[in-house]
Amino acid sequence: MKPFQAAAKSPPDFDPREAERLLDAAGRGRDRDGNRFHLFHDFVPAGEQYEETAFQIKYALERVGIAVTVRKHDFPSYLKRIYADRDFSFVTNRANNMFDPTVGVQRLFWSKNFKPRLPFSNASHYANKEVDQLLEEAAIEPNPDKRLAGFSRFQELIARDLPDITLLAPAQITIHGTNLRDHSITADGVAGNLANAYLAER
Repeated sequence: MKPFQAAAKSPPDFDPREAERLLDAAGRGRDRDGNRFHLFHDFVPAGEQYEETAFQIKYALERVGIAVTVRKHDFPSYLKRIYADRDFSFVTNRANNMFDPTVGVQRLFWSKNFKPRLPFSNASHYANKEVDQLLEEAAIEPNPDKRLAGFSRFQELIARDLPDITLLAPAQITIHGTNLRDHSITADGVAGNLANAYLAER
């Protein structure tokens, strides 16, 4: 069976000058302090890399005149602000694709999964009828080629609409002893129950 992987879609080019032009054209000129407008940015408190990313985003946006205040939370406060109170401008979050896009990806972009107070749901409140249809069809489609075609089209729409922007994809590394066998043989990898794992004789 060939790998189930849709072709990567290219994000928009990094072009600060074009960003400046678009902001000017939208009537968002700079004030006397050089700012166009102000945003609050909240990052998921799941490791220092998220805080570092938040500040890198802040500095990048300030280059084109968008003032950003980074807000730091404990985990319960973050979940309440983003998913219950919905009191945010934009966030740095994380998502796990998991073993199948229907499980790990659909929840983030399916309009029917906009559920206030449900963590890691469709927080951007993204709604696109074609995306909904593609996700729903893929969830029950038994033909791998048809699923792949549907998810490829889904990626094209997400790359165009940009409800979320993927900035980082950290490498997942498993470290184990050389005599540990069959430790990650299912699609969920080391998150599985390890029922088949065993220690071989050295």
